[in-house]
Amino acid sequence: MTTMNSGTTTDAVLSSVTSSVKVKTDTQKTVLLQTVKAWILAPKERKITRCLLDGGSQRSFIHRSVVRALGLPVVRQETLNLHVFGSTSPVTEKCNIVRVQLENMWNTEKRLEIEAVETPQVCTALIKVPSEPIQTEIKKRGLQLADFPLEGANDQELQVLIGADFYWQAVTGTVQKVTNSLVAVECIFGWALQGPVATSSVTDTTCMHISLTEDTQISKELHAFWEVESLGIVSQTESPEDSDVLRDFEKTTTFENGRCQVELQWRADKTQLQDNLRVAKRRFESLVKKLKTDATLCERYNNVIQDYLQQGICEDAIEDTTVAEKQETVKYYMPHHAVVREDKATTKLRVVFDASSHEEGCSSLNDCLYSGPNLNPNLLDVLIQFRLHEIAFTADITKAFLQISLSEKDKDAVRFLWLHGPPTKDCKNEVRV
Repeated sequence: MTTMNSGTTTDAVLSSVTSSVKVKTDTQKTVLLQTVKAWILAPKERKITRCLLDGGSQRSFIHRSVVRALGLPVVRQETLNLHVFGSTSPVTEKCNIVRVQLENMWNTEKRLEIEAVETPQVCTALIKVPSEPIQTEIKKRGLQLADFPLEGANDQELQVLIGADFYWQAVTGTVQKVTNSLVAVECIFGWALQGPVATSSVTDTTCMHISLTEDTQISKELHAFWEVESLGIVSQTESPEDSDVLRDFEKTTTFENGRCQVELQWRADKTQLQDNLRVAKRRFESLVKKLKTDATLCERYNNVIQDYLQQGICEDAIEDTTVAEKQETVKYYMPHHAVVREDKATTKLRVVFDASSHEEGCSSLNDCLYSGPNLNPNLLDVLIQFRLHEIAFTADITKAFLQISLSEKDKDAVRFLWLHGPPTKDCKNEVRV
């Protein structure tokens, strides 16, 4: 340490201003220094500032931008010899000495007035705010942590350094050991931490892997147990077929008239899809009989179909006009039925279309289409994402799947039957495609 000169020039030693050390071994260690948050008071306003308590620095310092932003009073000027690490000789500068008032963020009666040297840079090191596990441990001990994450505040830049000239006015002298190497120091701003803490740049997730033989009943039961406990997490690889289907699907998807337009992903045996009008008619007749006996169900069902027509979700089928069109067009009629959910607030009745219907010995529409890879988000991923932030948002798209339109060439493969008016007991309307 150097001694203070008796003249107007003062020597000052800066010790731990840039002493945030990281040691990289198998785990990383970050050294926490005594950082605090406090109000810095000005004649017309106040501002949250982050300070470093450093008993190894002979003088206190404040960032020039804070002085100018708040209009803090300059009480005098001094010429200082600044001794910094790595230098062979001191740097002599003429500096402003600024009066600074600091206040506890929870107790306005706890204040500290210091005189600090105005400087363009207090500290270039990024000293981290104590992590959540450490914050939790300090709270368990009933201590108020002096430095903590705060929205709207700069949690990395240090704007004030309280040196040895005012250090012992800031701290009370009470110390508590948090770990063998980490201590909490009481000061008028709360409890400041100092010492090394272990951190990791990579979050490790530990999984248990068990190999089982298939020749025992206990093996099968254990398999079932782990599948349940792991939320169905299994190693899945996308097949080449799925990759090709997804690539073709993305290639043929366009945006037309405010909607995404897609093409059906047909298998090679598309021509085997037979016209199933006879089966669809039989099931439709059964549906009409049911609707005629239930006026409420009939009205709801008809309202849904009419809503589809008004919104352009479905349309009247146009019969082929040429022989060529008749030969190229694949026609398939989807039977449909109602699913009623009275507990729903909005859509109490939903029309469900059956693409697995077929004549005996023939293929259905589903048989002739690729299912492709599962594009739904993994449930476990969704649940984990809800833990990443404090607030989560969800949204619902009205009739989400019905907002997607089909290309013109595939529309005849998703025909269905209805009537020109609501089915009533004396209804003799013709079937509508």
